[in-house]
Amino acid sequence: EMWRARRRPFWPPRDWAEYDRFVFDLAARFKGRVSVWEVMNEANTPDSGLQGGHRMYAEYLRRFHAAAKRADPGCTVLCGRIGADWLGHMVADAPRIVDCFDGIVCHPYAGSAEGSLAMVRRLQFAMAGLGFVKPVYITEFNFFGGKWQDDKPGDVLQHEMAARIRA
Repeated sequence: EMWRARRRPFWPPRDWAEYDRFVFDLAARFKGRVSVWEVMNEANTPDSGLQGGHRMYAEYLRRFHAAAKRADPGCTVLCGRIGADWLGHMVADAPRIVDCFDGIVCHPYAGSAEGSLAMVRRLQFAMAGLGFVKPVYITEFNFFGGKWQDDKPGDVLQHEMAARIRA
């Protein structure tokens, strides 16, 4: 809980044009070295600090995609892990939002490989139900780690995590 108390909410930029320039410069500078960009991780969680809900996230996604693709047309822009509810709201508000990302992030914390794959399938079915299908990128997987920070039930050491992923 202590780390949450230190998080501060953030608002949209005062100047969206400055944000656009920043993203363009970032993607241009790392072109050829960074080819995949995730637009915010878990923006729909209270801990993210994002103000403005799914509509504000959609604006960040739209702008990031446009600026990054201008700088590096071959890069991949991912919709961060936001949950099917936000995804549904974004598509309902602006169906063309699906043109503003090349794939979507999933964090299948199910405790087993089978459960994790089922979570990915549910995301695929949710996309299909909204009229589109994009690649799913798993950027967090299956179980909680972090024993290097503190001991919590379910945490595993790094070598244990590597063994589970290999399995």
